[in-house]
Amino acid sequence: MQKELLLFATTHRTAPLEIREQFAINSDRIASLYTGLCKIESLEECLVLNTCNRIELYLISLKPEIKRAVENHFCKFHNFKIGHLHKFSFWKSGLDVVNHLFEVSSGIDSQMVGETEIIGQVKSSYKTAAEIASVGPILHRVFQKCFQSTKWVRNNTTIGEGQISIGSVAVDLALRIFGNLTFSRILVIGTGEVGKKTVKALKSRGANSISVSSQTFDNAEKLANEIAGQAIAFEDLPTVISNFDIIICSTASSKIIISSSMIKSTMYRRPNQPMFFIDLAVPRDIETQITNTPNVFLYNLDDLAEIANENLNSRIGEIDRCRQILQERANRLWSSLEYNGIIN
Repeated sequence: MQKELLLFATTHRTAPLEIREQFAINSDRIASLYTGLCKIESLEECLVLNTCNRIELYLISLKPEIKRAVENHFCKFHNFKIGHLHKFSFWKSGLDVVNHLFEVSSGIDSQMVGETEIIGQVKSSYKTAAEIASVGPILHRVFQKCFQSTKWVRNNTTIGEGQISIGSVAVDLALRIFGNLTFSRILVIGTGEVGKKTVKALKSRGANSISVSSQTFDNAEKLANEIAGQAIAFEDLPTVISNFDIIICSTASSKIIISSSMIKSTMYRRPNQPMFFIDLAVPRDIETQITNTPNVFLYNLDDLAEIANENLNSRIGEIDRCRQILQERANRLWSSLEYNGIIN
């Protein structure tokens, strides 16, 4: 009996930020999601791609009836009503899944078209699935071909020209606001991949006063030392945050880091001095109600995507070229799988 390749997903195209953050999974819980998936009868392989803008389940099964079981497990895992799920999610099968994966990995399907972080996230997700042995020969082959195609597109087209990343776009936004970052006091909260790239982008754009904070002080101190900045203890944030003009958050916390009550009291200590917040996290680190306080401005990932894609029209031709190349490669892979009777 031939097997079927399926995709179940919710992304920035189908779900607003407030829904995506409900589906976000931190690294401590990803194993639990896999455990439940691997118990589904006739599900032979699975891989979870979990980023700030998408949660995607790549599946190999003998029976398409597993769809209901996957949806039930997904909703139970997230404590989400299954009656609302179809509004924010979609299914793909066969060649459409391969096409989708190739476009995701290359950055064509990203909220910030052409961004560079996604390929690293796909590779990391593949590594996790391989380590727990939830992927088998079919997904191994599909993802290896995906990596090869992404590398070709990156090396032979201009889709990633300018090295678009969440961190670089956040810094572009800061430059738009202040014009010059030389005298701006900046605090970056979070020392993961996005936080590191943001700090380095700030330094390269002329920022001289950069502080770093993290729930693990050693991580903050290490990153701060790399750019001759200052490390701030996480527990000291409520008392020192008033010293900063720009605060950029990118933690993996499941709880609010900066509350509206914290900022309301903060603004009493800096009258008539605006504060700008950029929240790069999903779930969000910053309570949206902070903007109820005068002179406080907040931007999130959706705002950054608008900035990153402002010149999208000028790149439509290159995007279409990349899409055509990727489709040709996906077609060749799929034809090979069908020819060898590996998949339906």
